[in-house]
Amino acid sequence: MACKIEMVCFDLGRVLIGICDDWGEACKRAGYEVNDDNGLAGVVMSGWKGAAKESLYLNEIGALSSEVLYRDLGEYFGVDWEIVRDSGKKYLKHKFEGVDELVSELKGKGLKLAVLSNTNDVHWNIMTGNDEMTVEGGALPFDEMDHLFASHLLADKKPNASIYWMAESLSGVKGGHILFFDDLVENVEAARECGWNAERVTDRVNPVREMRGYLKEYGVI
Repeated sequence: MACKIEMVCFDLGRVLIGICDDWGEACKRAGYEVNDDNGLAGVVMSGWKGAAKESLYLNEIGALSSEVLYRDLGEYFGVDWEIVRDSGKKYLKHKFEGVDELVSELKGKGLKLAVLSNTNDVHWNIMTGNDEMTVEGGALPFDEMDHLFASHLLADKKPNASIYWMAESLSGVKGGHILFFDDLVENVEAARECGWNAERVTDRVNPVREMRGYLKEYGVI
C-alpha cells in the first residue's frame, strides 16, 4: 500500500473479543432456558424491533444507562429484568488468542493504536476489568491503546460518518493514515467513505491471524 499507516484502529466484538451470535446464546450462557414459560422464546424471536430497538440505540450512545435498559426491556417483553441483565452481561465471551501479542507488537513499532466500538457502559466495564464479571482471557489491553473511542462515551455510533470524523479529530491522524478493522460491512464501507483504510474481519475463530495478513499487505508488519 502506498500510504503510510500511522494508526491502527480496532472494533471490539468479533475483532478483539468473541461475542454471542444472538440473544438466545447469551441467555443460555447466563443459565436460562429459552422457552415460552419464561417469555424468553418471544424475546429471542422478536428481532428487537420498535421500542426495544430504540432503547438499545439510546443505550449505545450513552443516553440510557444499561440498568434502565434492562428494566425497560424486561417490561417491554414481559420477563424478569434480572434475566435481561444477566444475559446482557454474558453476551461477551472471550478475548481472542493473540490479541495481547499483536497489540504489543504494533505498539513497539511506534504506531498509534485505537478502539472504535459501538458498546455500552456495562460491557465497557467488563472489557476494561472494572466489573466483577470478566471474560475468558482477561481484560483487553486498553492500557496499550492511545485512544478509546466508545459509542456510549462519544454519544455517537458507527456507521455515522460523524464518529469517524470525531476519531480523526481527537487522534490527530488523518483518515488516509488509519487502518481500521471491523466485522460489519456497513461500518467498513462508512470508514472508507470517510477516507480511511478499512478491512472487514470475517474469521470468527482466529481474527488476529486474518488481521495480521492485512497488516502485512499494508506494510505495517
